[in-house]
Amino acid sequence: MNKIYGPEITLAFIHCQEVRYRIFKGYAIEDQKRWIVAKHLTEILEGETQRYQFTYLLFGVSSTASLESSQIRALLDLLQVEGFGDLASEEVKNKIVNLYQYLLIKVNRSYLNNAVEAAILQSQIELDHA
Repeated sequence: MNKIYGPEITLAFIHCQEVRYRIFKGYAIEDQKRWIVAKHLTEILEGETQRYQFTYLLFGVSSTASLESSQIRALLDLLQVEGFGDLASEEVKNKIVNLYQYLLIKVNRSYLNNAVEAAILQSQIELDHA
């Protein structure tokens, strides 16, 4: 039976794995592993733009070439793939897509809140000067 986890759990898993690999150094990642992550995320998220957005929302860096070895390793753990020909399971694909959508909603909410606050502030400034 497949368990269904919310995107918060997937996000926590990625960050815990990343911290674990950062603490236990010596997990140097060769470029091939970066390309494997890029290939699978591009396929799962259906495009390079979405992959760039996903990694940026997760780690603040859009290109897998710029990710730390610990971040690549954490993504490989999530993907559960070792090579180009491996296929991520449907459960993993769903986790990644759900996390991507969750992160986009979070960012959009934050952007909207900031825009509303800016509009309120602008209105107050205009009232003060009226």
